[in-house]
Amino acid sequence: MAPPTVPGPDAVPYLAGDCGRAARMPLAPAHCLPRTRSRAFPIRRLAPCRSRATPSVRSWGVPLPPSAPRRGLDAQGRHVVIRVVDLPRGRAGALVLRRLADLRVLRHPGLVTVREVVSLPEHRAGVIMDLVDGAGLDVVLGARGRLNVSSLATLLDVLGSALAYLHEHGATHGDVSSGNVLVTADGHPVLVDLLGSVMETGTQEYAAPERLAGAPPSAAGDVYALARLLTECSGQGRYRLPAPGGNPD
Repeated sequence: MAPPTVPGPDAVPYLAGDCGRAARMPLAPAHCLPRTRSRAFPIRRLAPCRSRATPSVRSWGVPLPPSAPRRGLDAQGRHVVIRVVDLPRGRAGALVLRRLADLRVLRHPGLVTVREVVSLPEHRAGVIMDLVDGAGLDVVLGARGRLNVSSLATLLDVLGSALAYLHEHGATHGDVSSGNVLVTADGHPVLVDLLGSVMETGTQEYAAPERLAGAPPSAAGDVYALARLLTECSGQGRYRLPAPGGNPD
């Protein structure tokens, strides 16, 4: 599949030029899902997917981790991303599967859409999400160093609204970071990887002190991570906000 075509700089008011660079990044090898597929949501074709876990050079023949994203087409011909996740055994696995399924009802322009969650053999689940065609914010920051005030305001407005929507629906993100934000060619940021809170994973550099101490994901932790992200995007690096009564790292 050819990389997506990205408009010229005049058509990209936000982070101009970097979306094209990310769209031309080489893809990693293709892999297949486990044998079982959902009859209600069949996948027609699988292909590699760009992600922060995907190497930036061609590595044909080198296997990716089972949890690495795959890109494919659903029965309606829509581009989707498939994540295969390991589930705990017993009741804990059923609870995680239910929480993953709850993500399907969430609809917000600042959040990636989860289309379906499929139970797979060997205590795994397949999470099928829309493919967001855009540049990773971490890639953009690596190229530009910082965002201007207008772009920072857009980032705060869209991601703040997306997190508020999640929290109003009793959910959290759990892994707000530059690697989990994609910016489309028209300058719209989208928060991806909604599995962080369900799978209780996260990015240490953005984690609130209580998360580092072993606490579960929370709305307050999401707000903390967003503040860390905005600080990084303003050019101040990954500055750790001080805990109450403490000193920053």
